[in-house]
Amino acid sequence: MNFSDINSHKLLSLCTDFRHAIEKAKMNHDFNGVYSLENFPNGSCGYTCELLHAYLNEYRIPTYYIWGSDLSGQTHAWLALAETVQVYYEPLPTNYLEIIAKYDSITQNTSTKHYNLDNSIIIDITGDQFKDKSEYYNFSEAVYIGEPTCFHRLFHIDRSANICENPIADAHVLKIIKGYLQQHRTNTD
Repeated sequence: MNFSDINSHKLLSLCTDFRHAIEKAKMNHDFNGVYSLENFPNGSCGYTCELLHAYLNEYRIPTYYIWGSDLSGQTHAWLALAETVQVYYEPLPTNYLEIIAKYDSITQNTSTKHYNLDNSIIIDITGDQFKDKSEYYNFSEAVYIGEPTCFHRLFHIDRSANICENPIADAHVLKIIKGYLQQHRTNTD
């Protein structure tokens, strides 16, 4: 599915509803014991991205989990629509391949995978945790879908390890969120 095929209104609706479901579940204390969501959206971006990735996958909207850190060590995570991320491979140097062949017969990689996020479409439902911090441009959008902003570019993604194609989500927490999403759909029908 190409991004142009995805109804942007539908994507925004899915992400907004997902965030609202998290907020309702938190307000009703359904996440007791789930440390990663205690202060949502503060400090919960990575965990939330794992959950949202799984949810969007159910709608056949593939995403990559992206995280980076700034010069102070502050980290942040968001998703990128997979089809808007340019993926390319760079061959490994010949001497490196010889070393691998000699000492590690299991590794068969002959290239390194790289990701270009410059023109990607990102999804960020926790960026507003920085709304009171001028050094982060007082980023205040609760649900952001679009190209990387100045705020997102503050977080350096220095290697492929900062990008995950298949993060694992907590099935129990996802089930709680989906319960709230189902209630929302029932109430709006």
